[in-house]
Amino acid sequence: MDKTTFQEKVLVLQHKMFRFAVSYMKSETEAMDVVQDVLMKLWEDRNSLSRKENLEAWSMTLVRNMSLDKLKRAERKLKSDWESAMVVAPPTGQNPSKQYDHVEGKREVEKLLENLPEALAKTFHLREIQGYAYAEIADILDLNMSQVKVNLFRARKAVREQLEKMYAYGV
Repeated sequence: MDKTTFQEKVLVLQHKMFRFAVSYMKSETEAMDVVQDVLMKLWEDRNSLSRKENLEAWSMTLVRNMSLDKLKRAERKLKSDWESAMVVAPPTGQNPSKQYDHVEGKREVEKLLENLPEALAKTFHLREIQGYAYAEIADILDLNMSQVKVNLFRARKAVREQLEKMYAYGV
């Protein structure tokens, strides 16, 4: 793989890799270090990358593994920084009230995700925030397809139940 192909296929993934690394690391600086390490490894292995079936999933798997390795070395607890990881733009063309509601709703979901078990929160984040397919999530998190579906079902159910409680208004 030459430099141009590497830029077209790998470097375009760095923002997704960064957001995913932030969900593992507690700081953006550490996440940048992880992404840089992954990009270096991918560059070193550029000649074998053409054999990878799904380069994006492989890259995200490397981000996950390097993040976990870094956390183990530092002996830190895994906890997501959802404020930095969830980059969801508010709807455009709406009145300010609806935009405010969107931002507030996003914050409430972020708080709910912090209380979920890590496996559920990561699966939810990859599917609902990052938009990955089930197979890609399975590759990234090293889970089988049925476990991805179960985790996603449980995460959605937990978030929905908590939101219903918050908005019940005494009904």
